[in-house]
Amino acid sequence: MNNISKTILSPLLAQAKLLGANISTSTISEVPTFFTPTISLPEVTAEMRATLSRLSSEACKKELLSDESRSVLRNANKYGIGYIQGVQYTDAWDSFADKVYEWEDLLEQADELHVDWQSNNYDPQGLAQAIEVEENEMWNERQAMYREYLADRAVGV
Repeated sequence: MNNISKTILSPLLAQAKLLGANISTSTISEVPTFFTPTISLPEVTAEMRATLSRLSSEACKKELLSDESRSVLRNANKYGIGYIQGVQYTDAWDSFADKVYEWEDLLEQADELHVDWQSNNYDPQGLAQAIEVEENEMWNERQAMYREYLADRAVGV
């Protein structure tokens, strides 16, 4: 036996001797082979490819939607806007999300006009009226200042 085969066989012999086998190098004539499994994949048809593609696309859309929907639902909770569980998976989702966005727009408008309103007090009609009252008061103040300005100019002429 040449040196290369002894080197390859020596770990196997050492292992065999540790296990209690009485083996000498002269009795080993074959190098053991180990089972290597072969994996055979099923044939992927065009129909299966189309189905997997569609399912993958739907999963991606759902994941993208879920980030946006989580944000809308989080804001709805913050603002006290009631909803049914799982609304993001129903036909009512778009109108619900619009309610949340409209409420945010009203809150922003109220903030710009310094209308004191709690964001979690969801009452779009009430807030819209409060905004309208504030806008009317501001318009009246501007008109009064403009009349005052005109009166001062007329006296000064």
